[in-house]
Amino acid sequence: MSLENFTDYKLPKNAYLSFDATSLKSLIIDRLNENETFTDQNFEGSNFSAFIDVVSYMYHVLLFQLNTTSNESTFNTATIYDNMSKLVSNIGYKPQGDQTSLLNFSLSARNLNANVYTVPRFSSVDVNGFTYSTLDDITFQKIADTVLEPEAVSNNTLYQGAITEANFTSIGEPYETITLVDTFTTQQVVEVTRTVNDQQFISDNSFKVFVKDVDTSVWTEWSETVSLFLESPTATYEKKFNENGNYDFRFGNNSNGRQLNANDTVLIFYITSNNEIAISSPDAMTSSTFNFYSSTAFNEISNYIYNDDLNLINTAIQDTVLISNQFQSTPIKLAETVDQIRDNAPKIFSTQNRLVSKTDYETQINRNFNNITKDVKVLDNNDYTGQYLRYFNRIGLDRPNDN
Repeated sequence: MSLENFTDYKLPKNAYLSFDATSLKSLIIDRLNENETFTDQNFEGSNFSAFIDVVSYMYHVLLFQLNTTSNESTFNTATIYDNMSKLVSNIGYKPQGDQTSLLNFSLSARNLNANVYTVPRFSSVDVNGFTYSTLDDITFQKIADTVLEPEAVSNNTLYQGAITEANFTSIGEPYETITLVDTFTTQQVVEVTRTVNDQQFISDNSFKVFVKDVDTSVWTEWSETVSLFLESPTATYEKKFNENGNYDFRFGNNSNGRQLNANDTVLIFYITSNNEIAISSPDAMTSSTFNFYSSTAFNEISNYIYNDDLNLINTAIQDTVLISNQFQSTPIKLAETVDQIRDNAPKIFSTQNRLVSKTDYETQINRNFNNITKDVKVLDNNDYTGQYLRYFNRIGLDRPNDN
């Protein structure tokens, strides 16, 4: 097709990127002045000049929307958190919110007969005036009667913060979404740096979700899944940290994940962290004892998650279980920013949820334990013997660990 009849606008191909209302108005006036048919465009206040103003500013808004949409639609150029979150969700990446400090502990038991015992979930301990809580049950086996002895426990992690519960009533629609609002730190995701270290926040990765069926009045615990579209109609949900620093819980439709019934009760337990001010020092606990969580809803749930055969540690024998810590708690982990997501998402996607290569191990450890580890280096046997140990031998250290 011939291009001879097309008007020559004398503009480079990327000129639209720099257009604004003023430059567009000047271009229209210049084009009208070239053929000398119209003259009113040169007189501010004329009807023709007012019409040019309307057209110029209308296209100014349209070009702004075009530039913004083009920028936010690609992984490399997106700057808005919600847009980036949607882009990486296509590859199964879930941006993380703020994470509270973790504390490992040792447990000893005394004045108990040999048997298997369970410390109920959501139990807490006071550490220098701040609360540290468990999210899961702690099971241990007492070997000898009555004597004080250290125990190997099923779970030895405490989360800094108090257990909080939020109660919702479902609508019963497919893919129903419930939003848990972080009233402590709104717009948390845009806070790259903080001026205070005692600002409370809801800790990501600390959620436990229970649903009471309106028809049967039975409580069940629902588990988190990466994607509902990978699930059968089971009791699962998706969780998303949104652009406002809040958490969206999305449920299924009875084809992909179970759908909530109308008027089901949804109860979400989570940790409310006290932030960096509550990070504990080594040996902050010495023979401390657990306090047990109690609420009307949790006491009702306990009837379904604990059976009569379990030997639960309760208030009557709480001083039989002693806990202590050798190391300090981990640092606070801030929510991922847009740039951090841009850096982390391709690394996680490249591993394909596998652990095969050294890079796979490093990436998964840095992703899943980034609130514990500061740096990770994985070595295979050849690297360890051929480079690491060889270096010590070369400088004359026969027993480098002892030296």
